[in-house]
Amino acid sequence: MKTIHFISLFVLLSIGFGCRNTEEKHRNVDSKYKLIEYSVFEHDMGQIIRITADDSCIYISNAPDYKIFVYDFKGNLKKTIGNKGPAPWEFGSIWSFAKEKDGKSYWVHDYSKQHIKKYSAKNDSLLISRRLKTTNNIQYLKDGKFLVPRVINKSRDFVISVYNAENNIFEKDFNLTTISGIESDLINKDYVLSGFFCKNSSNEIIYSCIYAGVFFHFNRSCDSVKIYKDIRNLPIPKSSISNNEIHLSPRQLVSICSAVDNSKIYLLTLKDETQNPMKCKIFYIDIYNLRNGKYIKSITLPLYRGEEIPVYMAKTKDYLIIGYINGTIAVYDFKGI
Repeated sequence: MKTIHFISLFVLLSIGFGCRNTEEKHRNVDSKYKLIEYSVFEHDMGQIIRITADDSCIYISNAPDYKIFVYDFKGNLKKTIGNKGPAPWEFGSIWSFAKEKDGKSYWVHDYSKQHIKKYSAKNDSLLISRRLKTTNNIQYLKDGKFLVPRVINKSRDFVISVYNAENNIFEKDFNLTTISGIESDLINKDYVLSGFFCKNSSNEIIYSCIYAGVFFHFNRSCDSVKIYKDIRNLPIPKSSISNNEIHLSPRQLVSICSAVDNSKIYLLTLKDETQNPMKCKIFYIDIYNLRNGKYIKSITLPLYRGEEIPVYMAKTKDYLIIGYINGTIAVYDFKGI
């Protein structure tokens, strides 16, 4: 029997949403475009934590086994990586997995143990382990470097820093508080601008915000960042604290996750950003030009079997990979859109 996968993000977002029917005033929905399935398979080994992909494989980090499951694009399980346990070389909850370009080693962000670790691909021996306290997703760059969201200075500005795990130093900060133009006295900037990373094969990175109507493009050398705006002109919400809980106004779910290739950005969104995502029936993939952030069009992403909502997305040269809430993985032929 298939396991029902519990997504904590959706549970948090389900509180306080209204149910209104929004008109499509901004989106250009390509109603003629239909996704073509290349393959569909079930990941029934437990709860999916993250999905990434390259041009050879799909990588799924998993709970409660705390392993990386490696699939080909037909859904055949090729191998698993790692084992869970309390020892430093064992896995906790893996929020990020990335291979070095030469294929000789790989990195993981072990969120539950608050460590970044480097392993040998030959025998899975632990090569480097760095303590890194974070409440956010991080993204591997190259050469042992990561993009790491964090809060700095007395104003508690939200920045994304270049962290060199090989040398254990922060090399550079990109102040998203300043770049996005939000008020300096706004509280909980890290929550307001919380989001997800994705990367293409040219090492360009997108950071898409969950609640704010902006997303960010880091160039391949990671020495500059551009800010792009969502086509719906959704605002950056205000935040407040009541009963030890953070409240946003307006309360909106701008994007669930994102993917990027060498020419376009793909944001997974709801038709109505104020709706409880667990009750939403219509999801879109909003497509933007990677170079200038210009909106291109949207395509409809159907519920799987009419009931499973999409929660994860990855993009390769030829395929779009969608992870649905109950563990179904759909690989769509996505050339030439």
